[in-house]
Amino acid sequence: MTNKNIEFAERTGTSVDYNISKKELFNYSLNFHKKLEEEAVTELWEAILLKDVEKLLDAYNDTIVYTDQWGDALKKAGIDIVGAQEAVALNNELKYTTSHELAVDWYREHRIRGNIYTIYDTTVDGVTYFCLKDENNKVKKPIGHPVVDLTPFIPKHLLEVVKCEDMFAEDELSKELEV
Repeated sequence: MTNKNIEFAERTGTSVDYNISKKELFNYSLNFHKKLEEEAVTELWEAILLKDVEKLLDAYNDTIVYTDQWGDALKKAGIDIVGAQEAVALNNELKYTTSHELAVDWYREHRIRGNIYTIYDTTVDGVTYFCLKDENNKVKKPIGHPVVDLTPFIPKHLLEVVKCEDMFAEDELSKELEV
């Protein structure tokens, strides 16, 4: 997390407010940052389409600024973002294997379900790894791949108060301020 990005957010009043006790302010903050992220992604796609490296670099940096702000807010709310990142990374390791036979099994299980993926292999430091990829080159999970449980990294009081359907619900403050 870049301290300059956090300073920017604090000094411009754009930091994410995770004060759960003030639900309207919380929802407003989430909606505000959702719109900033959407704008950054739009700028990123425009830069890619235009093949404009300077705009690509600008869009990348905007994304880093917003990501740092989210990370800072999550940490301030007591969420263990480092632990969550490690859990996700460990879970991602289950999406590839050194066994060609296992990759073929994954491929067959997906074919039975109508999914057409490609077995992709790459060699790193003399070790060959296999995974499944779709037509967009996205790594696909094997059938039965476990979902990452991130609840151990979130304080219980936040799990009880913040429900997923509430997170991006329109609130009166957002409508009033027209963000």
